[in-house]
Amino acid sequence: MKCSFCGYSFAIDEGENACGSCPLTGNCHLIRCPHCGYEMPPEAKLVRWFRNLKRKKENRSTLIKDSTR
Repeated sequence: MKCSFCGYSFAIDEGENACGSCPLTGNCHLIRCPHCGYEMPPEAKLVRWFRNLKRKKENRSTLIKDSTR
């Protein structure tokens, strides 16, 4: 996941649950950036799917380039 405020990239399990210290509601599902503390909603499944697809494509092109050398 990438923080939309500071740009820090982190794994979802690194992000802190923002609702733990919130007195208003106990289950808003916001994720807190471990670097700057900005609270944001979790990444959408569709965005995650496209990101994984892009990574797979980049890995394949790297493998093809390495095998042609």
